[in-house]
Amino acid sequence: MPTDHASAETRVLDLLAPGGLLDVEQIARQAHLTGRAARTAVTTLARRGWIASPKGAARWNITTLGLKAVR
Repeated sequence: MPTDHASAETRVLDLLAPGGLLDVEQIARQAHLTGRAARTAVTTLARRGWIASPKGAARWNITTLGLKAVR
């Protein structure tokens, strides 16, 4: 499992890049991250505007800015 934040953030972006909505637990499991690492990465990426959660949803998707960051 990655120990640095940048690696965790990259894994989250790569996971969300194909599209869809995932909750933090799904992100952690599919990106092979601890729950804490996944939550930290999601918080950081959301603050940057690279991922977003539809209002009232506990699921995350990648934004246009996030897709640009992946490419």
